[in-house]
Amino acid sequence: MSDKTMDVSQTMTAKEYQQQGWKTGKVHYLNFEGGFYGIVTDQNEKLLPMNLPKAYRIEGTVLALKGEFMTDMLTTQQWGKLFKINDYKVLELGAESNTH
Repeated sequence: MSDKTMDVSQTMTAKEYQQQGWKTGKVHYLNFEGGFYGIVTDQNEKLLPMNLPKAYRIEGTVLALKGEFMTDMLTTQQWGKLFKINDYKVLELGAESNTH
């Protein structure tokens, strides 16, 4: 997966992406276990992305994602399911913050 430009995809809505098999969700910074970024999907599923591009590690960023769950790996974070992102579309950029 290569880093994409900061273009925000407005070609489809989150619901349209979901209808095509994509997961959609919002990026959140979680301030425990040393601090990390997670994604909470619109179905309230907690994803622990193992390869979220740094450019999108912004609180509130909304993404459409395709990928796979990694069941053969463990992490120190006790939150969510480990998820390898294979493709993504940025639906909305969150607000930049210098706190993380």
